[in-house]
Amino acid sequence: MKHPLFSENMEDGFSLFLLKYSESRSCLLFGTSALLLFIFASQNTSFMSFLNEHWFGNILKILCVIGALLSWFSAQAHSYKMDTLN
Repeated sequence: MKHPLFSENMEDGFSLFLLKYSESRSCLLFGTSALLLFIFASQNTSFMSFLNEHWFGNILKILCVIGALLSWFSAQAHSYKMDTLN
């Protein structure tokens, strides 16, 4: 089965870098903390208004999106690793 992100032979440098970084604990930690920040912000109306009105809120929104992507990359790397073991 060919994975859409990670190539089978890892000849291209981007797929290899993405797989190595996605397997790292820092990727999972950053992704999880950003998702938790998003969950906290969605439950707190005063924090949501801060996100919408302040310039720092825009940076936090971008970090939450990046965190969601990194968490997804970590999950994809884990599933790719499990597929190659089977």
